[in-house]
Amino acid sequence: MAPAVARVLPEVAALDKVFDYAIASDEPAVHVGDRVRVNLNGRSVRGWVVGLADDTDVEGLKPIARRLGQGPPASVVTLCQWAAWRWAGPWSKLLASASPPRIVIDPAPAPPRGAMPDVHNQVRVAGLRLVRRRESTLVEVGPCTDPIDLILGVLHGVDETETPGSVVVTTPTTGWANRLAERLRHRGVAAAGPEQWSAAAAGWPVVVGTRATSFAPVPALASAIVLDAHDGAYRQTQTPCWNAVTVLAERCNREGVSFVATSWCADPTLRALVAHHDVVEHEQRLWPRLVVADLSVADPRERQLSGTFVDAARRALDEPADGVRVAVVLQRLGGARLLACKACGALAVCEAHAAAIREVDGGYGCAHGCRALPKLCVACGSPKLVVLREGITTLAKRVSALLGVDAVEVSAAKDSIPDGARVVVGTEAVLSRVRHAGVVCFADVDDYLCAPRAHASLEALRAIGLAGRLVGARGGSAPGLVVVQTRQALHPAVTAAVNGAPGALLRAEEETARSLGLPPHVAMCALRGDAAAAYAAALPAKGIAVTDMGDHVVVSAADHATLCDALSATPRPPGALRVEVDPPDG
Repeated sequence: MAPAVARVLPEVAALDKVFDYAIASDEPAVHVGDRVRVNLNGRSVRGWVVGLADDTDVEGLKPIARRLGQGPPASVVTLCQWAAWRWAGPWSKLLASASPPRIVIDPAPAPPRGAMPDVHNQVRVAGLRLVRRRESTLVEVGPCTDPIDLILGVLHGVDETETPGSVVVTTPTTGWANRLAERLRHRGVAAAGPEQWSAAAAGWPVVVGTRATSFAPVPALASAIVLDAHDGAYRQTQTPCWNAVTVLAERCNREGVSFVATSWCADPTLRALVAHHDVVEHEQRLWPRLVVADLSVADPRERQLSGTFVDAARRALDEPADGVRVAVVLQRLGGARLLACKACGALAVCEAHAAAIREVDGGYGCAHGCRALPKLCVACGSPKLVVLREGITTLAKRVSALLGVDAVEVSAAKDSIPDGARVVVGTEAVLSRVRHAGVVCFADVDDYLCAPRAHASLEALRAIGLAGRLVGARGGSAPGLVVVQTRQALHPAVTAAVNGAPGALLRAEEETARSLGLPPHVAMCALRGDAAAAYAAALPAKGIAVTDMGDHVVVSAADHATLCDALSATPRPPGALRVEVDPPDG
């Protein structure tokens, strides 16, 4: 007997509540996840069927006005419900992320799986091991590693173990996902690319996409692969601020299949998310060739363009290759500026915490709370500290003058680079706008290393790795060069990049997180807006700690179960409120 009642969640973010509607006997079959149109208080709204029942205690049920089409499968509906609890947001917004942008009635049939392309035996063995584990694994790779072998290895493992379902592969950007899907198709693998919701719902063997693909509507999941799992693009910036890596790890755990993530700079939270850690053989060869220019001992007249960079840039421009040859990155955003000693060139740091000194409230302080620090260089005692003010526009003019080539400014707002550009200067957006370069220079990597956020060293390592993809691996046939300019030449992050061995740095970051009580050893949530203080005050006192940070409130608990239960059980007061579980700044 067909169910007579559909439990519908309206597509209204402010009304996160399920209502019962009658299913007419002459209507087509309704399934969990279907998108429907219903009457809600005189309004015609869309919604999702999130449950079915034979009867209900509610009398006089309104019927479903119309079935619109397919939505996420039942397993994804419950996954979205969990994600709404985990990130303290509306269930309907998560279901919207899991639904097709246009109405889908019946997806096209999936192509046959076909024969797998030939791969090296070691790749087959590695893929088989990952799939047979049926658990989560972090594969530590060099940034210049081509992930195609890993993906093909997992596909062979799925094929040899006869695991039914689709393999979901996620990348940080749509462009990368499109290129990866095309490469797989060239090898004879039926792969659906981004924005192909219908193909995913039909059960294509491989589904490739970005963040939203973690909710891919595949009928069955055989395995999931997350490339560059450390990338911030996997975190939704709009509330609820869910993370695709965590969502896919939970989904694979629920369905008892393997979850594989790759990274060269995994933070402690990502490392704690997985059960196993693998290291790719010859990882060091898959890092870029790196040269460190120590600005603390450089000629003061060179300012932020060392002789090391100028020599390398001129050699790259002399080569006959087309396209961008030189890229300069200056990630200097916001009002805070670093200070350096005018006498010895060393970076000004707090003696107690070895953290960079900044101008704070008319005086000098550090990110660890020190204030009213003396204006003195710890290295030589000189009172002459200068602010590093040079911005991108000024830097671009100086690069043009030194190299004799017009430098093009690049920012996140600029979609493309003009044809014929040989030298580009800009923020980190350069690393995503340029495909290849002979030399990539970080004008001042201290802007990463001294950023007032948790795991700033790993952010520097991430950026250096992305630059490495532009110049190629040091073990390649014609590697380019990454020039890192810094006043901290012996910093552990710089040493890790030079040696192509981040293991010691990753272990040190884990120890720091443990000693300071940072995630994953504590669950945190940032509350922002006019209603933040009132909401924090209403949270249960048991197991919840509240810290007023001035411009926002931080709520913490021993684990996510305690934190998320408290957030979901507390009514929200009127006023603006933004809830960020697992804030990126720690």
